[in-house]
Amino acid sequence: MPFRLPLFGPARLEQGGAPVRLRKKALAVLYYLALEGPTRRALLADLLWGHGAALQNLRAELHHLHQVLGVEAFKGQDPLALPSFVVLDRTAGEGLAMEGLEGLSPSWEEWLQGVRARLEPTEDALPVALKGVAPPFFLVLVAPPGAEPQGVARALAHEVGLPFRVGFGQGPGVFYLAPPLPKPELVGQALANRQGVYVLERSPFGEDPPFLLAARAQYPPERFRVFPLLPLSWEEAREGALRGLPFEEAARYYLRSGGWPGFLRELLALKSPEALPRRLQAQVRLEAQSLSPKARLALERLSVHPSPVPEEVALALVGEEALEELERQGWLLCAGGRYRFREEPLRRVFYLDLEEGRRRRYHLDMAVQLAHAGLRLAELYHRYLAGEISLEEVEGSKPLATPWRERVRPGWTPVPVALGPERAPELEAYGNGVQLGRKTLCFHRQGLEGGGVRFSLEEPTLLLLEGRFYLENPLGVGTSGKAFPLLLAGVGRLLFLEGAGPGLGPWGAVLPLEWGFWRLLLEPGVYRLESLAEKGLGEFRLTFHRFAEGKEVPAFKLPRWAGPSLAGEREEGREEGAEAARPLPPPPRG
Repeated sequence: MPFRLPLFGPARLEQGGAPVRLRKKALAVLYYLALEGPTRRALLADLLWGHGAALQNLRAELHHLHQVLGVEAFKGQDPLALPSFVVLDRTAGEGLAMEGLEGLSPSWEEWLQGVRARLEPTEDALPVALKGVAPPFFLVLVAPPGAEPQGVARALAHEVGLPFRVGFGQGPGVFYLAPPLPKPELVGQALANRQGVYVLERSPFGEDPPFLLAARAQYPPERFRVFPLLPLSWEEAREGALRGLPFEEAARYYLRSGGWPGFLRELLALKSPEALPRRLQAQVRLEAQSLSPKARLALERLSVHPSPVPEEVALALVGEEALEELERQGWLLCAGGRYRFREEPLRRVFYLDLEEGRRRRYHLDMAVQLAHAGLRLAELYHRYLAGEISLEEVEGSKPLATPWRERVRPGWTPVPVALGPERAPELEAYGNGVQLGRKTLCFHRQGLEGGGVRFSLEEPTLLLLEGRFYLENPLGVGTSGKAFPLLLAGVGRLLFLEGAGPGLGPWGAVLPLEWGFWRLLLEPGVYRLESLAEKGLGEFRLTFHRFAEGKEVPAFKLPRWAGPSLAGEREEGREEGAEAARPLPPPPRG
């Protein structure tokens, strides 16, 4: 007769409706395997005990389970897998998940609270692009740590009206396959099952496993798909897990989690955006075991720098061979001549794993190479964290004014301007650091590739730009009242504005946006708006209006300034700095 594990309410093992006596940590082993799937012994031992005798203690609990279950359960297994005759019941019971298993160890408590957070009701987890999947089908979900591929597979089962099953099987169902994967020979059986959808969880790191290679070779292309899971957008997170939090606090949670739903919910359950969930640490360490010692050492060395590392600095620190391996295996990405970790949470795992002496040495090594590259402020940052200089010395070395802060102070003429009808030019997002939502434009930067939006105007237009922003300086101190610089560039002219004077350069006008509101009058042209903030998050709303000059209401007075072309081109016959005000173009009629 099968055994049953009710998920909600008091944690217990039942057989035939009667409770089965079991020690708490043995019961915890069953629940963990039922929820997380096959797990290596070392990981489970560390989670439940976390000391030198952890594996010995785990063996004792497995022996206890063998006595209770009455079969050779778990004998010789690594990773451990839940016996087929033990079933997790997600439907029965009320209350919290696994009540009574609190406090078994600090790591276990973190995992338990994370599970409870993940089990809270959420919106449909199925991406729109997967709603056409139907049997027979083989779907590969590329899932970085923090993604929730099993939740996507469950949502797919609900969408197609089939039972959800964990592990390889036959007949109707959505079969969720996680490591360890079946033998490649079983792909033929999957292909012959016309009623099944097989969903394989694939790590973004390393090479394709043999089972996946066999499936790719045998399945017809129209029945095989690789789908990379994506993090939540800022708008999705604000409407879901981060609803009701103050903006600055929500931004910290979002940046620390990278938008990955699993991590986000675990951080919220731990009530700290600075926490590093044990489940994440265990996943990353397990994945890193497949790397060469030289590549693992390279990740440790590069983890001390919170922003992308210039290529010449990375080469000097870890060598070309290690960089090639890490880029090939998916741990590092290279763009614009800089290397960065695939995800910020991965970097934090390696950094926090460093012993104090090694961490200090790596900071000093990084400082030396950054000095050779001429990056003075970054060099001082690492010398401060290595304990060589004080924070005051770092702050005192910062430039008093960066070039974009040079304010242009032309002559201003008050002009009464009234808002006309609202317009809706099409906005086109580009790059990795921007999200165009239904209501807002979000710039999220962690020192990664930037991005922005393009738009074109066919007539003079008044742009109202308002927003709020959260910044982090290199020392990790958050600010929400400093400048969040935006770059406005394109083929057109900025006629006048309300706000601090912009900085001007060959690439356009830089808007400091120190208080979160700008009014800009733009001539017809093609424009782009980008963020220049290195690390932070900004949420903005853009509204476009036709304008009318006169005494109409509502009206506000704007200083007028005939600025240079945002493309950086100067008109012939004008001396530098001698731009003069020119008449405001007549308001459009109609």
